[in-house]
Amino acid sequence: ATYSPPNNGGMAEVFLMDGSVQSSHREVEGRVQITDFNNAPEEDGVRVHRQASQCDGHGTHLAGVVTGLDSGVARGAGVNLVRVLNCQGKGTISGALAGMEFIRATLLTHPVDAVVV
Repeated sequence: ATYSPPNNGGMAEVFLMDGSVQSSHREVEGRVQITDFNNAPEEDGVRVHRQASQCDGHGTHLAGVVTGLDSGVARGAGVNLVRVLNCQGKGTISGALAGMEFIRATLLTHPVDAVVV
């Protein structure tokens, strides 16, 4: 039998602090809002093979875990990307704090039931 949760999270907004998200991915298409916030540090010049094409892999994975069409735990929730990591997966404490301040300011002007990941 297929599991059917009693609540799909449709009233919740999730703020995802991560790198990029491939918002056109079939699992999350139409569920991810890319915010204007971007406090990712510069790349350090060390390139990993195929890194450019994998820049949005981690964020897309997390967005899928949260609200993925087939695999999401809260399929009805909206995801708001707050970019604090670069393509190498690196971030700074000040960037994370600035991201949290952005989320706080957003919630003060547009109150919703929110979760920060």
